[in-house]
Amino acid sequence: MIQDIEDYCSRIYVMVYENRKTDYVTRKLKENFEFVKDKVVIALRTEDFASLTDMNQYMKIIADKTGINKFAIHDLTRLIKLPD
Repeated sequence: MIQDIEDYCSRIYVMVYENRKTDYVTRKLKENFEFVKDKVVIALRTEDFASLTDMNQYMKIIADKTGINKFAIHDLTRLIKLPD
């Protein structure tokens, strides 16, 4: 399905919510989005993280393992309230 819509999309947002297991997430990203990884933006929910540091570490791990380094945050208000 991704191959069918890929030509019509400038970005593909993949919502990585609730499941923070990096092995699972990186495997799914590689299996399904490797051929379009330049278009992929990984969307994260702030409530899945204890702090900004926790979120930043998670993003670094995912980026290092997949080569995908674009991220979107689900909720600006909750991001502002997230402790360091």
